[in-house]
Amino acid sequence: MPRYNPNNRAHRKALAKRLTKMLLSSGFTVDASATGETVFERPVDGAPARVRVLTSIVNGECRAKATDAIRVCAVLDNNGETRGLVKSTRVNRTGDQDGITGRVLAAMRKTYALARKRANDPSFLALPAKATKPAPKPARKAPAKRASKRPSAKRINDAVKAAPKKAVSKPAFKVGMLVKSSPTMGSRARGLVATPLRGMVKAIDGGSIHVFWFHSARIMVHPAYQIKPLVA
Repeated sequence: MPRYNPNNRAHRKALAKRLTKMLLSSGFTVDASATGETVFERPVDGAPARVRVLTSIVNGECRAKATDAIRVCAVLDNNGETRGLVKSTRVNRTGDQDGITGRVLAAMRKTYALARKRANDPSFLALPAKATKPAPKPARKAPAKRASKRPSAKRINDAVKAAPKKAVSKPAFKVGMLVKSSPTMGSRARGLVATPLRGMVKAIDGGSIHVFWFHSARIMVHPAYQIKPLVA
């Protein structure tokens, strides 16, 4: 038998006739409600299911498109609703016509057996009819910014107390350092506070500074706050 040619109208009519004869002899009938192409179906014994064959036959001949395959599937009828039971098997219209018809028959038998098994399997029937995607999670909102509060007097005081205190730098005296009198010396400088006296550190004893004063040529002991380093 010559290879099926979808561009040959005689081939398309002959294949449509072969498929129709085979399906009718296998217990299938035409689904009068189907539109677009001729659809055959057959009930599955002992189950509320049907095997359906979408033949690609239109007006007594197969479609001209070679890629438009014949499809065999099964559906389940339950409480007035129809759901898929066995996925479609595609049978391409390639090769000779006997080969195409034989592949459709094999697909019908396989689909029929699987439909009968699934229609009587409670665990399969309990599965959802259609896989549902999980609902997308709502986008997380950014936390609202709190209005900045004006710092109260108490908060300012607390912050000031908590802040680390800076050490007050004290003049470092060394033996031999030139120093001058501080205005706090007062009477010890015999009233000569307008012009600072000058001297030199001779010794340091804890917080007491021994100063040799040039104006009197004497060594006197002073607390650190009474003298200052002499800066050139």
